[in-house]
This record gives sequence, C-alpha cells and structure tokens, in this order.
Amino acid sequence: MTEYSDSVGGSYTQTDAEAESIGGELEASWRVRKWLTLFGSASYNHYAFTKNLHTALNSSLNIKGNIVPNTPDWMLKTGFTATYKNFTATPLYRYVAPRYGDIENKQRVDGYHLLDLSLTYTIPDLWRSKGVTFSLDFQNILDQRYITSIRTGDDSTEDSSIYYYPGAPFNVVAGIKLEF
Repeated sequence: MTEYSDSVGGSYTQTDAEAESIGGELEASWRVRKWLTLFGSASYNHYAFTKNLHTALNSSLNIKGNIVPNTPDWMLKTGFTATYKNFTATPLYRYVAPRYGDIENKQRVDGYHLLDLSLTYTIPDLWRSKGVTFSLDFQNILDQRYITSIRTGDDSTEDSSIYYYPGAPFNVVAGIKLEF
C-alpha cells in the first residue's frame, strides 16, 4: 500500500505481507590431492506467506501458504579445481530450482542448470612484477535460456508490475592480472 508520512515528507510503499522462512546452507571443500580440490554448496529455503494480503484497493488476496516470488527452494553449486604447474582449470555446475514470479503463484518460472569453466595461467616474476595471471572464463557454456531475477510489486496481481530479467547467454571473459 502507498502511505504518506509527514516525517519523511512524502509517500512510500509499505506492505502488510507477512512471511516465514525455514532453511539452511551447507558448503564444503576437500583437497583430495595436492593438485585437486573438490567443492560444493547446497541451500534449502522454504519461504512462504503466513497470512493473506490486504491490498491498496482495500481487498484481500488469498496468498497464505503461497511461496514468496523469486525464492527457489533449492540452489546448488559444485565443481573442482585442478592445477598442473602454472595452469588451473575450474569447471563449475550451478542449479536453481523452479520458483514463482507472482504472489498468487500462478506464474511458475522454470529452474535452470548452468555450466561454467574458468582457466588461468600464471607466470611468476614477469615484467618486474610478482606475477602475471592470464584468465579465460567461459560462462553458460551450454547457452541456456533462463530467468535470473524477478522483480514484482508487493500487492499487485497485474502482469505489468512483474519484471523478468533474462540471464546472460554464453559468453567469454578474458583477463590479465599483474601483481606488484
């Protein structure tokens, strides 16, 4: 709802929505060998409305028990880093579970799987520096189409108040780092 406040000298948006979240996150890494490290993280977050919502139009939306928009229950990231002399390779797998784009849970947004690869090569003591690292990052290697973020109004059921932001397509980022 839009409220007016003399103390701030203007209007602001405030909602009477109430929600409860329960979840957890676990992250671990394991250096299997001197040249190989495995890593991963997983999170679970069940975030749901605990009561119906009173809108700016003095009506009520029956959303109690619905999932809060843009909150997947599960997210996962896993990969490994392998090193050979001055060369490092890190493949990375990321998963985001399906979620909803609206407070009524009518607009289901598919989950997605992404595969990335980071390659680095370091040359120590080059050009009067402590080292130079060249890197190539291959992001979204399988060129998946996915929604990365959702912005929604708190008390609107209008599709025009929901914005879906697409994730980046396959791309390659190159870098050079000089350390002095």
